[in-house]
Amino acid sequence: MQYKNNQGFTLLEVLVALMIIAVSLGAVVATVGAVSRTEARLQTQTFARWVAMNQLAKLEIEHAWPAVGSSTGKEKMAKQEWSWSQKTVSTTDKNLRRVEVSVWLKGQEKKGVITVTGFVRH
Repeated sequence: MQYKNNQGFTLLEVLVALMIIAVSLGAVVATVGAVSRTEARLQTQTFARWVAMNQLAKLEIEHAWPAVGSSTGKEKMAKQEWSWSQKTVSTTDKNLRRVEVSVWLKGQEKKGVITVTGFVRH
């Protein structure tokens, strides 16, 4: 018996198809990794911003008139320890002070600092 119409794939065609699939899957894995890292960075930045905004909110709630200068502290949020520094400076309006709060995740001082600026009225 002799078959005249062989309709299967050649080994070369199968190898090319497998190579295309492998390259595509590699690109998908790389993209998922990048998205995951971006999500983690954005989450860290969001929590840091909340810590900074909490510091500014405390000043408003307590009706505190912050002294010109710097102070530091620590706060727990989202099961992590955050460090913050607060810098208070005078403005041209004697009843207004600018407060800059910088926040970073404990142990990552050099990696990422979020700074939020607010104003406190006397």
